[in-house]
Amino acid sequence: MDAFRFMYEPLDNPSNFVPQLLKAEGEGRVVRTYIETPAQTCDAMGLSFFTTAHFALATYKAAKGLPKLNPRYTTLGKCKLTNADGVMSSANRGGHFNVHPYEHAPMQLGFEVVAPLEL
Repeated sequence: MDAFRFMYEPLDNPSNFVPQLLKAEGEGRVVRTYIETPAQTCDAMGLSFFTTAHFALATYKAAKGLPKLNPRYTTLGKCKLTNADGVMSSANRGGHFNVHPYEHAPMQLGFEVVAPLEL
């Protein structure tokens, strides 16, 4: 299936494949105080994806300026996800879903730029 996510350039930047919780903690941002349940911890350890570019861009536009959104994202990336990439959650009504990738997931090699992300 086609999947879309906010990314850094170049697309092979290792930070594109690190869960938000680990990125935030590595940068000294305290986020665990916002996580209250095991399900929220699990979500924070996944990689966020969207089912369409439309859903992804609408979410980015709505979240601009919020501290939760990492402002260094530069592009919307697209890849084809398969079961070989990891464990995927179901998409919500806004087209968002999480992937808990397997080590060396094939998706890491197959991203292309769809659109620039403007701050």
